[in-house]
Amino acid sequence: MKNRRLLLLVVPILALSALVFWINRSNRLQLQQQIEAVTRSEGAVISELLQKSGSLLAERDPGELENFLQRLSGIPALMYAGMRRGKELLHLYTRYEGYFPVSPDLPQLALLESPLGTILNVQSRFNDGTGNQWVIDLGFHSQYLDTLNQNARKAFLLQALIVLVFTATVLILLHLLNRRFFRHELELQRERESRQRLEELALFSAEIAHEIRNPLNSLGLTLDVVRERVKTHTDERTDHYLTATRDEVRRITSILESYSRLSRPVMPDCRRVDISLLLNELKTALAGELSAHAAGLEFDAPSAFFPVDPDLLRQILRNLIQNSIEAGADRITLSARLTPNQLQMDIRDNGRGIEPGLQAGIFQPYISGKTKGTGLGLFVVRRLITAMNGSVSLQESRPGYTHFSISLPGGGADEQ
Repeated sequence: MKNRRLLLLVVPILALSALVFWINRSNRLQLQQQIEAVTRSEGAVISELLQKSGSLLAERDPGELENFLQRLSGIPALMYAGMRRGKELLHLYTRYEGYFPVSPDLPQLALLESPLGTILNVQSRFNDGTGNQWVIDLGFHSQYLDTLNQNARKAFLLQALIVLVFTATVLILLHLLNRRFFRHELELQRERESRQRLEELALFSAEIAHEIRNPLNSLGLTLDVVRERVKTHTDERTDHYLTATRDEVRRITSILESYSRLSRPVMPDCRRVDISLLLNELKTALAGELSAHAAGLEFDAPSAFFPVDPDLLRQILRNLIQNSIEAGADRITLSARLTPNQLQMDIRDNGRGIEPGLQAGIFQPYISGKTKGTGLGLFVVRRLITAMNGSVSLQESRPGYTHFSISLPGGGADEQ
């Protein structure tokens, strides 16, 4: 799969690079041909002028023709100048000692490739009055052609680099957007499947809760009556069994309530609540359970009013504290900080922690690290917090330390 994605990225880049190379090379060759055509046209004019002027000077005085070629040597672009009468070389000027790349079969205009670069050889043939044939060869250094090729190569490399960077950037962005879209679709699919499962579970739990809740309540009350009646005659072992049975009844009732709450829409009823007072009331309500598990609960919160649904907040904190107790924590701390627009709460404990493999999906339904857990506690916590437009996250969890963070928006806080 990864190789296929890599191939989808590399192939378009290579194809576009080849296209850019072909277009650049085609344009460069076309421009070079046009410049060569202009150069040949200029060379033809020079050849014609040499033929006419050379013929006149040769008939008047060959020395004047040689002086004329000597004066041409002052032209910077002239690489060499040679004059022959028949097969006899009468005059030779060259910028480089011994360099005169001329052969008898050269055409009137010829582009010669040499170690010195491209040379335009202009050859002019004429006869004097006595019938002697004269040949003049002028070699011009076509430096602009070499410069054109060098600039074209540099331009191609620059264009290719820009196109490659641009194309790679676009493809990478498309790849990232595709991955993000795929992940989003996957999350939506999982959410739809989870919602469907919850709806099915809610219908099923509503049916069984209706049938089981009343018998469970009766069983709980019966256990309380039995415990009172045998209170004076019971031993420690009997009391232990009665307590364990009562705890199991409470656990089953709690599970039924957790499932039945999934079918109800969450409609927060936010009002201004004293956060410190709410935490005090929650600590009092949990005193028995904390004492039974030898766990301590400490909180640090300012006495300030903040708009929040108190019932939902109690349920959220109760679930988190209950998780800490079931994780074997004997020290639980709850701190609250208020700003004009936010309530920030942190719950820390020294329990066993959450296994690393479960941490990423801890707020998903049916994921639990407890053997008897339903996997709905933290899911319900996130559901209630989300209903109040807040957020919850697991900051850190390891053996001996777990930290949850809650953030709730609000309209302001007033210090008392």
